[in-house]
Amino acid sequence: MVFRVFPTTPHPPLPLGAHCKSGAFDLPELAGGNPPTMYIRVKRLREGPTSGPPTFLLQAGAGPTVEVTRHPNVSHIRADTSPDSPDVATARFAQEPNDVYLLKVFVEVPGQSWRLRVVNNDAEDREFIWVVADQEPESRQPWLDTPHSVRLSATCGTTVRTIVTVRNRGTGPLALTVGGTGTESHFTATPLVPTVVPGDDGEVMIQFVAPNTPGEIQDEYVVVSSDAGATDAAGHNNHVALCATIVRPDSDHDKPPDDEELSTLPCDVPGCGCQNFESASARCRNCGHDITSHGAI
Repeated sequence: MVFRVFPTTPHPPLPLGAHCKSGAFDLPELAGGNPPTMYIRVKRLREGPTSGPPTFLLQAGAGPTVEVTRHPNVSHIRADTSPDSPDVATARFAQEPNDVYLLKVFVEVPGQSWRLRVVNNDAEDREFIWVVADQEPESRQPWLDTPHSVRLSATCGTTVRTIVTVRNRGTGPLALTVGGTGTESHFTATPLVPTVVPGDDGEVMIQFVAPNTPGEIQDEYVVVSSDAGATDAAGHNNHVALCATIVRPDSDHDKPPDDEELSTLPCDVPGCGCQNFESASARCRNCGHDITSHGAI
């Protein structure tokens, strides 16, 4: 069982403008079973209304480009343009849920070079991915995409949570698994659904346990999923940079600093030469300003 996912990593899904036709993309002849059958499954990524399915054009060798549609249900493919050239393959078209389309190609004469063109029939820009496989189940492959970074903030010693959206832009279901951060990390990642269908969004809960010290902590979440082709590439990303800012509780800001804090706290009055406060209730050692003269700590 063999499959190939296109566009290949690290390329994003194929963008196509409204009513535009793509160039020709070479396909490997992956045909299994008896008769040998090649499965080409295509996912259209879209938002908003559609004008119907895309158009798919197949070419074998130096033969004519053939439109594979449901009418007629069987498309005959030849390897050269002579009128009496025999078929090297026949193809059938099927439309599936979630903007997924299947081209089922029965190869009668193996050893052909294959090319695919896609036509966007919509009045809006669209994106496409496709999978070629020698078995039907193998043509159902996920395509994961996540944001590249997430920022959050927490008070010292508290636990906060946020959500990372995980998109499945592929032709098959995307399975998500717990994990993806280090064992010593302050962050943990837990999918809220185990499987995301093509064209849908899943959610992963990121939990952060803040230490008791203010500051900033950075880490990385690598989504654990069934998409082995995902990398940190734009449009096919599974790396999420995590950044958390830890702040003191509001009540701490309202309390006067203790003597230990004052021993290292510089005076912030412009032009003042004082280096620190003498005590929480007294004045700057050098300038004599009362602590209230120096603004909020």
